[in-house]
Amino acid sequence: MYVFSIFILNISLLWCQNNDTIQLKEAVVTETKFAQSKEKSGKITEVISNEQLEKKAGQSVAQLLNQVAGIEMVGSNSSGGKNVSYFIRGGKNRQVLVLIDGIPMTDASGINTEFDLRLLPVNQIESIEIMKGASSTLYGSGAATAVINIILKKASKKSVNGTFSTTFGTQTTAEKTSYKLYHIQQNIGLSGTLQKFRYQTFISRNHKDGISEAEGKNFESDPITQANFLQTIGYQATKNFYVKAFAQWDYLKNNYDVPFDNFSNQDIVENVAKTKQYRFGFQSDFKHTKGELVLKTAYTNTERNYTELNSWTATKENSDYFSRNFSADVFHKYKIQKELYNVTGVQHQFSDMEIATPFSEIKKEIAKFDQIEPYTSFVFESAFGLNINVGVRLNHHSNYGNHFVYNANPSFRFKNIPLKLISSISSAYVSPSLFQLYSNYGNEKLTPEKNQTIEAGFETNFVSNQLKINTVAYYRDEKNSIGFSPLFVYENIVGEYKVRGIEVTTSYKIVSNLKIDGNYTFTEPAQALQRLIPKHKANISLDFTHQKSSFLVSYMFVDKRFDSFYDMTTYATTNANLSSYSLTNFFYSTQFINDKLTFKAAVTNIFNEKYTENIGYSTLGRNFLVGFNLKF
Repeated sequence: MYVFSIFILNISLLWCQNNDTIQLKEAVVTETKFAQSKEKSGKITEVISNEQLEKKAGQSVAQLLNQVAGIEMVGSNSSGGKNVSYFIRGGKNRQVLVLIDGIPMTDASGINTEFDLRLLPVNQIESIEIMKGASSTLYGSGAATAVINIILKKASKKSVNGTFSTTFGTQTTAEKTSYKLYHIQQNIGLSGTLQKFRYQTFISRNHKDGISEAEGKNFESDPITQANFLQTIGYQATKNFYVKAFAQWDYLKNNYDVPFDNFSNQDIVENVAKTKQYRFGFQSDFKHTKGELVLKTAYTNTERNYTELNSWTATKENSDYFSRNFSADVFHKYKIQKELYNVTGVQHQFSDMEIATPFSEIKKEIAKFDQIEPYTSFVFESAFGLNINVGVRLNHHSNYGNHFVYNANPSFRFKNIPLKLISSISSAYVSPSLFQLYSNYGNEKLTPEKNQTIEAGFETNFVSNQLKINTVAYYRDEKNSIGFSPLFVYENIVGEYKVRGIEVTTSYKIVSNLKIDGNYTFTEPAQALQRLIPKHKANISLDFTHQKSSFLVSYMFVDKRFDSFYDMTTYATTNANLSSYSLTNFFYSTQFINDKLTFKAAVTNIFNEKYTENIGYSTLGRNFLVGFNLKF
């Protein structure tokens, strides 16, 4: 595969000799925390645009991310209540940092502290940026394999702008076919600008039923109900000074099945999980002649409750998880010279948690930590094509002391050919979670996991911007990993885990209204990291637009994998091979009444293929969805 990528690069260089200079006018913010042209970026940042979000009706955040090169979201095509596991560049949940408008989202009571993507409705999102590789220099702990920055919609420039959408769909597996409308989602939004004030209100409700989380033909369904509320108020105090406050409430209730019981062919209908998340914060942005000063603060309160039937004692047991997280990040962009600017900031994070389960109890007075993290980076953007981004960050943790990380991202954009070469070397760390430190299985002597990533590749577009190709090869070293020992305690694992891979993304505009997009991922992790990670994965979509209608067909291939589970009959961990599979989806939309009304329809898993994402759990078969969006 490495030879194949080099071959593509050479062919591109030859083909580009007689074409126009590269034109990459898209802007991204994740790499430097400020808007930056993609042509000057030292990394390949994937963007799920608002247009893609609109066209793929009914897709969840996890399903959309699952179609990006280098990403495997296990559980995204299972029942709505199934938790989602992130696998990016051979890493797992704890190595991926999710941001909402640049603010880190974590649940301090979780083993891996990851944000639950099921809580976030797509209708609130403007776009999603994915920056892969070690990125702790700008974003701190957890940014080891990727940063996923979810950018919410901005207030309308009109005084009043309203939207209402509703969708109806089926929820069925390939084995148990029932085309009743078990999926109903409704969203309403109101936003606008009144003189110096900007406001937004989003309310959404989503309900799914019809299939069981555990795999089985006669199992009871596990319904899921999701509700969301978001309110923002902004004030343009002066031409250069803007402030915004926001408040958000997310609710999720779902029935679920215990993994150990799945393999005993049991469907536990009494198991219910409830998650409530409250979030509010304040942001300000001050621009001056030499740069920009930004403050972002957020407080998040997460409560999770599990009511679970113990299959051994036939009694119900309650488990409660409570966490708080506060983040304040102030950073400044200063233009030193025309081609050189500096980004300097300091971030403070505080987290604590409480847990009460039948097996353990953890008090927030003990399970807490503070982090203070100053950081700085320099960005050089030359007129002759050389761009360099270098930076360092110091993490001072109340538990384990000081820790340094760095990054260096040089890139070069040729003037006479449409080609940009990129490279980077960067480090990252993953702090032990409060659960790993203070639970019954905890170990207060744990130290942070270390990661280093080296990558190189190219980005090009030519033939009058009709064909675009991005290719990157990477090599990642994971050291000091935190694992669960045979003595039932968390510990740092001695040794290194190495991962290498290639990611290729391409887009070809055949004619003005017909486009093909595709990507290919090759991942080769160390044996210990291979669970649920396909060696090969590919996506391709055909997008056709005619007047006010669009037709999109997508195809995804996932290579064979292996999974492991605890077998209750042998009391041992057993490995199982999972076959490769492919999914084909169709999306359609058309606009009426001066573009105020949009009708949408979708058919997913058109060929009703039976497959397994995670052993013991059901997956979606052929399903249908219809809906409409109304602007008023």
